[in-house]
Amino acid sequence: LNYREYLIEKERYSVRENDRIRSIGILSYKIDSPRYTGRRSGYGNIIKVGDNIAIITAAHCVYEIGVDKFNIDMNFSTVYGSLKDHIPIESAIIHKNWGINHEIGFDTAVLIPQKGSYDFKYYYDIASSIKETFQFEENIELSIAYIKGLLIKKIECINVQGRKEFIYGNKMIGVEFKGKRGLSGSPWFFQENGEWKQIALTSSKLKSQKNMLWGPEWGEEMVEISNYIQGKGLDDQNLMIQKIKQERRNGI
Repeated sequence: LNYREYLIEKERYSVRENDRIRSIGILSYKIDSPRYTGRRSGYGNIIKVGDNIAIITAAHCVYEIGVDKFNIDMNFSTVYGSLKDHIPIESAIIHKNWGINHEIGFDTAVLIPQKGSYDFKYYYDIASSIKETFQFEENIELSIAYIKGLLIKKIECINVQGRKEFIYGNKMIGVEFKGKRGLSGSPWFFQENGEWKQIALTSSKLKSQKNMLWGPEWGEEMVEISNYIQGKGLDDQNLMIQKIKQERRNGI
């Protein structure tokens, strides 16, 4: 190994205290319509589902309701440190209440990366440090991570109090946030008994409620997706599952 390769290997397998930050990256994609040109992006993070690795992001970054199609040429790029992996997405899973009914309470997608396209042990270790949860208590301090910078990217977190609310009949979690930049798909964490848990992700800002950021409160729909990935649930009638068309294989 040369010195650079040595540093990368050291970073991959050293004991890490910031795995929740290392799990975060950028999802790059194209909308499957000639009406839309260029690439678009959102945020996401790596999670563990049973013995599998998956990527979780906002469903509106995966399924474009304007054309009623899944997006294409989808890749996930890690950000932290010297690692710049580009992971092509094999398939995507969303709930029909997003794909068909466009309900914001179901604005979550789970992506399955192509096998062999990433270092499984490295990402499995990172994902194992984060627990998803479906129990949210009022007034818990949430840590919302996002990526800052154009050339040199940096992950920062804002700490805010979350509250439950029904928006258009959907269970949502809201936090005060005055920023204008998009954070679509960025994870919402909180710490409990020394563990970092993920309770939601960034979905949207609403014109009717200024300075508020909203994320779907996870529930049965996430259990259905988790069970499907692990092979526990054979009934996938509430899910939309799509193999992602890849136009190019290397880079983003």
